[in-house]
Amino acid sequence: MDIVMRIRTEMNILGIKQKDMVKRLGENQSAVAKWLSENDDIRNDIPISVLSKIAYILNVDVAYLIGSQDEKRIDPSNGVTFIPVVNIAAGAGAEGLLPEYITEERVPIWTKFLNGINPKNLSIFQVVGDSMEPTIRPEDWVIVDMVNSRSVEMVDSIYLISKDGSIQIKRLHFRGSKGVDIISDNKEYPTENTILNNIELHILGKLYKHVRSLGSLAEK
Repeated sequence: MDIVMRIRTEMNILGIKQKDMVKRLGENQSAVAKWLSENDDIRNDIPISVLSKIAYILNVDVAYLIGSQDEKRIDPSNGVTFIPVVNIAAGAGAEGLLPEYITEERVPIWTKFLNGINPKNLSIFQVVGDSMEPTIRPEDWVIVDMVNSRSVEMVDSIYLISKDGSIQIKRLHFRGSKGVDIISDNKEYPTENTILNNIELHILGKLYKHVRSLGSLAEK
């Protein structure tokens, strides 16, 4: 099996389409089409820098793609960990955070960025609403340290929440017996309070980091 067939096989396993690969790589569509073509007459060699990105996206070792080893999973000792992508867009609304929303897609991030956080507690969401502008803009991605039934100290910060069944990313201000203020950084949205506005609030996780581009996350 050659490099392209290995790549296409892994893409099929993960449900990654060629258009998704184009977006994730940040490369020209025609270039990617030639790299991944099944036609030897039009196929171009994949640059090693691109092959490395493809390996990250597919969560496989470059050595596996080029056929020099049988073990395909990347060696965690190289300092890279993979964070699951959740198919819920924060701000779009959803009926809670359900297990079936977890995808097989994983995004690579250098372990040095985690600062001791257990990667098993991290998930990635995309933001669609504008309520947190200019801090977090629509189509930004947020890495969230999920509560996962842990006891987490609640301090004023940005959290992923379920508010009356809708998944949102908001700034929270804890006021003790006076409830929790739910704050949008976009001043066009009013501040709400769990007690005054009779809001059922569940904290799903705390914002760890937000990024403009998933593709560059493991390369910084």
